[in-house]
Amino acid sequence: MRKSLNISVSEELITRAKALGINVSRAAEKGIEEAVRTYRKPGFLKGKGASLPASFFEPLPDEELRRWRS
Repeated sequence: MRKSLNISVSEELITRAKALGINVSRAAEKGIEEAVRTYRKPGFLKGKGASLPASFFEPLPDEELRRWRS
C-alpha cells in the first residue's frame, strides 16, 4: 500500500529531476528505504546516546511480515 505525503524539496532539484525523466516519488521512496537500512545497521547509533536491543536488527518473522503487508 502506498500513502500520499507532502514534502518540501528544492525547486531546482525537482526541475532537474523532471528534465531527466526521473520519477520523483519513486526516487524519494528509494532514498527513504536506503536511510532506513542505514539506521538499522548494528552499531549505527553507537555513541549517539541511543541504545537498541539486538532483536531490533533481526528480520521480522514471516507471520508478522504478512500482517504488515496485508
